[in-house]
Amino acid sequence: MTSHDLHVGAVARRFGLRDSALRFYERRGLLHPPRDANGQRRYREKDLRDLAFLLMCRDGGLQLDDVSVLMGHGSADSGRWQDIVEERIVGIDAEMARLQASRRFLRQARQCTSEHPAIECPHAKQILDRIVAEAAQRDA
Repeated sequence: MTSHDLHVGAVARRFGLRDSALRFYERRGLLHPPRDANGQRRYREKDLRDLAFLLMCRDGGLQLDDVSVLMGHGSADSGRWQDIVEERIVGIDAEMARLQASRRFLRQARQCTSEHPAIECPHAKQILDRIVAEAAQRDA
């Protein structure tokens, strides 16, 4: 161990997590910090990078089982990680499109001079009518 190794509390603070989250990730087999002579976890640079990767994947909406595959744990199918990443990218793109549409709608609503944009604004009504019609087509 080096003097740069961090204990679980320091790592948790650094990443804005609870100590229990780090222990949970360890129990799931996603983190493997070595222990010092006193049995305390000591996180090295590699462990911090693994945690940063795990958190980035989590923030991207990946399930922990998928994160495990991406980290090289478990799956015998070496191409599986690429499928997981591609599926998530497609999902993120769809989420971003929905969020961008919502942002455009809200910006328009904010500029509407009506007292209640969702009820009285002609532009909002047009967008909402289109959404309702698209929903009806999916249901048909």
